[in-house]
Amino acid sequence: MKTVTKTALANARQNRTRNMISGAAIILTTLLIFMVLTVGYASVKVRFAAVNAYYPPYHAMFRQVSEEDAGKLKSHNDMEEVGLRSDLGEGVDDDSTILFLWMDAQALELNKVELAEGAFPKAGNEIALPEGLLAEYGITAGIGDTVTLPFQLYEDGGLGYQKEDTFRISGFLKGEIDEENKAYSVLVSRDYLEQSVPAKEREYRVMFRLQDVGENVATTDAIEERAREIGADFGVSEDNVVINTDYLMANYTDPAALFAVVCIILVVMAAGVLTIYSIHYVSMIPKVQEYGKLKAMGATRRQIRQIVFREGLLVTALSLPLGLLLGSILAGPVIRWIYRISGEGVQTNAAAMEMNRICMELLEQRQVPVLYGWVYILTILTVLVTVYLSLVKPMRMAAKISPVEAMRYQGEIREKKKERKGFAEMSLVKLTRSNLSRNKKRSILTIVTLGAVGILFMAVATVLSCADPEEIAKQEFEGDYEIAVDSWEGDKMNPDRAWVNLMQNNPLNGDLLAQIRAVDGVEEVKVKTYLTGTLADLDPEREIASASIQGLDESYREIVENCQIEGAVTWEELEEGEKILVSEDMLRWFPELKLGDAVRMELETPEGTVERTFEIAAVGEYPSAVSGSNFLLPDSVLAKITGADLSDICVIRLEEGIGQTGRQEAYTNLENLAKTSVYLTTDSFEKHVETWETAVTVMTVLGYAFLLILGAVGVMNLINTMVNSIYTRRRELGIIQAIGMSEKQLVRMLQLEGLFYTAGTLLVALGIGSLAGYGIFLYAKAENMMNITVYHYPGIQAAVLAVAVAALQMILTCAVSRNFRRMSLTDRIRYGE
Repeated sequence: MKTVTKTALANARQNRTRNMISGAAIILTTLLIFMVLTVGYASVKVRFAAVNAYYPPYHAMFRQVSEEDAGKLKSHNDMEEVGLRSDLGEGVDDDSTILFLWMDAQALELNKVELAEGAFPKAGNEIALPEGLLAEYGITAGIGDTVTLPFQLYEDGGLGYQKEDTFRISGFLKGEIDEENKAYSVLVSRDYLEQSVPAKEREYRVMFRLQDVGENVATTDAIEERAREIGADFGVSEDNVVINTDYLMANYTDPAALFAVVCIILVVMAAGVLTIYSIHYVSMIPKVQEYGKLKAMGATRRQIRQIVFREGLLVTALSLPLGLLLGSILAGPVIRWIYRISGEGVQTNAAAMEMNRICMELLEQRQVPVLYGWVYILTILTVLVTVYLSLVKPMRMAAKISPVEAMRYQGEIREKKKERKGFAEMSLVKLTRSNLSRNKKRSILTIVTLGAVGILFMAVATVLSCADPEEIAKQEFEGDYEIAVDSWEGDKMNPDRAWVNLMQNNPLNGDLLAQIRAVDGVEEVKVKTYLTGTLADLDPEREIASASIQGLDESYREIVENCQIEGAVTWEELEEGEKILVSEDMLRWFPELKLGDAVRMELETPEGTVERTFEIAAVGEYPSAVSGSNFLLPDSVLAKITGADLSDICVIRLEEGIGQTGRQEAYTNLENLAKTSVYLTTDSFEKHVETWETAVTVMTVLGYAFLLILGAVGVMNLINTMVNSIYTRRRELGIIQAIGMSEKQLVRMLQLEGLFYTAGTLLVALGIGSLAGYGIFLYAKAENMMNITVYHYPGIQAAVLAVAVAALQMILTCAVSRNFRRMSLTDRIRYGE
């Protein structure tokens, strides 16, 4: 075996150029596999670590639980830890949301409530609150001082009359304050809860951790199922079972996430197998003559296979650590860049900003490891397996061929005798065709490898071309600025947020709209109305969808009539109030619905529930910028159902050509108008564009970086193919030159061979890649991914790909031919003797 190893080492030294090319491909493939696994897994781990630092650690929560059931749940055998919380009422303040509540010790721990100073309330009128809340009230006080605060207790599902009480401050709460929404919490003592709310009227939120999680209950699905089973035993409805999804996904196995990881690994492994196999297959072909000589000297088939295998393993052993080292150096900076650029984008809420801040802090302080041992092991095993698979064919080929056949081997295997086809006249084109057809598998494999990278490139380029931030933003946001009523349903703790209550004293009233129209720079103001209720026959419990109807004015006539993908209805027919336009999504949720069906709705109005039946006249596919509701109607129809003010969204368009200064001044004035009510929220087109620009930038950099590495592997394969093709034929080319071929003709022939690979690669990449890209676009449009709706062919990217491949081929041909010309004609003819 020492002789076999020494022979393999000698071969490796003799074929340094070829092995350097193969080694470079292995380095790049190792880097690709390692970076995909490391960046993906480490990003998830950092996110999950931030979740554990930010989110409460309970598994689930039950709402609206009676005091009797709350006591039973505290002693339930399946509960490891149980915390209770009860909300008493809300503080009175125009600009803030202030919640008065009580928590027991376990709830404080499970919600990660901490004190900045003092102690939690224990008895009487003691309270603990954020120090910033006192500033909101304009009060200056410290620990032990008394303050008088106005508030309203919850009564019969709503808020009671305002009252005031004097409290003694026992402590100040620590933690981040939601400055944007000005949300505060005031903790009271158990004594105050009991004296303020009768026992029969007390409702609790029960937060808990289950027993034996990780053993008998090991997945997020199993935890959720067990929590719902316990809730059903105590009469807790499905709507009142809240699963702490972020925390569970961060700490327990999610089957869907595990499946996604496996799929990614398989895709990366497939890419590695294709590229490394191609490199080794092509690089082993010229060595067949050498192995034939060894076989003639007495080497067995097994020894020949071992020589091939050990040489390939030696190249892998030298290249693989370099790939791992390069990946280890790049992984940390790449992950930090991802979170840094995400943090620079517009965050939609305080929680998102805080989560990103925690992620950056964890990375900067190196509290979460970026490199993991199992990633190294999996990468090493994956590369070794792919290298072995790539060597199987060359090993068999070298061991199978006879010494006589090996001495005559020129890159092709004759499986059966065929009549040799020659040419009466010789030309550069015919010589080129002869060489390419000599080993069709090698030529096809090279084109397929490069073409596969090109297909991926075109597919990714198509997605990124269609994912234009401004176009995406236009699909989800109409106009330049928006002021909307901030309402939500089903929250008994905040009944004033229900739309049926807000429409009685709508903050988006005529006076405010007049002030909006008077703002300098505002050109157009459109108001959308809204009404919601229950689909009486289809979904009476609102488990899937509600009877949400968006009312549009006359200016939306063309959009409404053009967005119909099934059926047809005119604006005038809709104004009659008998027919309705339904969203395409409704047919996915309720496939039994069809054109002409009658839909019975129970609509909530201040006058009570109003029952209406509409005929489905058409199915619409309209962007979320127009409406996110399930049904569309003219606003005049909704106005006939109730006399309440149904104004929901105010779409504001600024004057065309307005400067940046004028735009910002208009935004500031509009925002100030919206701040006059806590029930109004604002948004702007620029925020959506900036958010999508950040997301698309991250996708673009990561996507093209992935393809760049994979493309470099393909280039190594092309270099290897060209070098082997020329140096294998040194004697043949030398003889042809001896009988009259000039150096210029030799270079021209090599250029024609390169042109074949270039044309083949571009044909596969641009042809199949364009079709694949369009298919992905259709899928993204159908699934409403990233709001992609308009197809843009990546013309610039396709041109860059074509120029890059052609330039690379020209450079490679010149480099190889220049190196070849250094060898004298005599040495070329004597090659192989």
